[in-house]
Formats: sequence, structure tokens, C-alpha cells
Amino acid sequence: MNMQDLLNQARKMQKEIDNKKNNLKNTDFTFEKQGISLVISGGYEVKKISIHPVLADPEDIETLEDLILITLNEALEKINQENEKIMPNQSGM
Repeated sequence: MNMQDLLNQARKMQKEIDNKKNNLKNTDFTFEKQGISLVISGGYEVKKISIHPVLADPEDIETLEDLILITLNEALEKINQENEKIMPNQSGM
């Protein structure tokens, strides 16, 4: 394989990665946990937050805040995992 073939192969791989990243960015993920529902794009844009009315207790805002944080952090971790699936193994480069 000559240098030009290697460059062409690298360009093709980069284009495939860019396409996958773009598809992921435009994909919406829905996460639900204990009455909290989030819709977040693969580009990390929070598009919707829904809270079950029973959680809207003005006497216990801390629990609601904790549930939102837990759900959001789990959602972001899942999107990170999806992003990692797209990236090629960098150890060989």
C-alpha cells in the first residue's frame, strides 16, 4: 500500500467518523428516572425536561434537585458512551 492509498483510506475513515458524529448530534435521547424525564440530543443540547407533578413539593426542593442531577448525569454519561463508540481506537496511531 503506497502513501496515496493510506491518505485516501484515512480521508475515508475521517468522513465516516464525521458522518456518524453528525448523526449522533442529531439524535435525541430520552431518559427517565423516578418521575424526571429528559430529552437530550447527542450534541448535548437539553431539549426538554418533564417533572411529574408529585415531585413539585415546595417543602422538598432538594429532592427534586437531586433527582434532576442524577438523571442528567446518567443521561450525559450514556451520550458520552455513544460518542466513544464512534471514535476509532487511537492506540494504533
